[in-house]
Amino acid sequence: MTLSRRSLIQQSFMFFAASVSVFAYGCNVYDDLENWITVGIASLNSIVVILKANGITPASAIVNAILGALNATRNAIVEYKSTTPPPVGAVAKIETALKDVVDNFTAFLRSLSFGDVGLFSLVSGLLQIVFSTIAGFQNKLPVLALAPQNKLSTSMAIAAQVSGVPVVAQHRTVRQFKKDWNAQLDNGPSHDVNVPRSAYHHISVWEHL
Repeated sequence: MTLSRRSLIQQSFMFFAASVSVFAYGCNVYDDLENWITVGIASLNSIVVILKANGITPASAIVNAILGALNATRNAIVEYKSTTPPPVGAVAKIETALKDVVDNFTAFLRSLSFGDVGLFSLVSGLLQIVFSTIAGFQNKLPVLALAPQNKLSTSMAIAAQVSGVPVVAQHRTVRQFKKDWNAQLDNGPSHDVNVPRSAYHHISVWEHL
């Protein structure tokens, strides 16, 4: 049976859309989390750019600590995926690394002296996106019998207290994370906050579809 040109175009578009869906959502939580790490690092840089544009230079030590925790999370995921079955304790390493990300972001927020309520509101809103996304990933990881002080949920509760914004777990694709991030940045002018264009996440043609 010969397909018409219209049918070929429709089938090609359906295949293209399906490919985008797989690309956007990943195969499982570990792939999704690994893909997000790069965006998480870009988000840290985005916050630093905004702070500097508004007269605040964060301490390099705490920025490097966050970066180290994000990279440790990626390394733990790579280790988990390296063999089948995964190495013993690999999931615990991922959870511990994520906890360090949250703890260091919380310490980062505590270390800043905001003279502007609008700037605090913007940055805490951005961190809420980070925290809620990490909580969404954590909800999809296996439940571990960790001591209370080592649980990611404990870090989330502290982060919520520091930021003043409740942390509600949300599973975001990389595309949705970028869109939510950029939407939060759009609130900057209404708070009299200088938001450089470089602070925005680039959304590719694929991610627009």
